[in-house]
Amino acid sequence: MTRFTNLLPIILIILLTVTSQLTLKWRIDNLIKKSDDVSDQIQLIFKNIFDPYIILCFTLAFIAAGSWIFTLTRFNLSSAYPYMALNFLLVIILSSIFLGEVLSTRNIVAAILIVIGVALLT
Repeated sequence: MTRFTNLLPIILIILLTVTSQLTLKWRIDNLIKKSDDVSDQIQLIFKNIFDPYIILCFTLAFIAAGSWIFTLTRFNLSSAYPYMALNFLLVIILSSIFLGEVLSTRNIVAAILIVIGVALLT
């Protein structure tokens, strides 16, 4: 098997996790108003827990967890886990693009350091 083929389960995990997180944030921002009242927010969360998009996010996370279990049967944890740091990089970039979140210099520097760290560990 080629190295790319070996990494397919890890790539799937990253794609599923990032997609789940971005979708969840997008949906929560549309459903739940920010409030200082914690009990009010908890009520809104439970009221919307069965929203189709939120269920989709849970499903994607569940599939990612299954893929992670499969990955651990093929890799040492110390070899596979550094790739999970790419989630941070993708979320930083894609949340800026799709959610309009601010991409600060600090975020960019942190993302570069993550990429360097992953490269050194793999």
